[in-house]
Amino acid sequence: MILPQKVVSGGADAGLTIVSVTINVNSVASASTNHFEIWSNSSGSPVAQIGADSESKSLSSTGDTTFSFPTPVPVPDPGNSYWIIQQASGGDVNVNRGSSISSGVTGGDFILPASETITDFVVGSSILPRLVAHLSDGTSVGQTTGTTAIGTPGTLLGLLITNAA
Repeated sequence: MILPQKVVSGGADAGLTIVSVTINVNSVASASTNHFEIWSNSSGSPVAQIGADSESKSLSSTGDTTFSFPTPVPVPDPGNSYWIIQQASGGDVNVNRGSSISSGVTGGDFILPASETITDFVVGSSILPRLVAHLSDGTSVGQTTGTTAIGTPGTLLGLLITNAA
């Protein structure tokens, strides 16, 4: 008897996915509705969304808030990078950012959506929002430190992560 076999294609991570993202909030003047997206990367800028949006939630208190992806998002192949993009609507929320890059993080940026689009993000090292991706194997990667506030009213934040696995 031949037993069923799992066929794996599309990358060395054999089905590793992003199941949720956590953001760390510094202060809230007024609540903001948010969701997160995962985007592919080319030359330090986002190119196209990978998978579906996370759930939408209100950022209305300080500390960590986790957003789940109803359909987990595939992690790009090892050596490739991906962006975690915050999509915020309304409100006045400050999130924490780091001043030194955490392991696995390539850099980050912010944009002004009134005059820029997601593809205008450019990787840098001074805007490192505290965003962490939680993976299907139980590990996490992202910007894990930082207590300096960065305002998000009228801005979107992004963090570039390189898959080293």
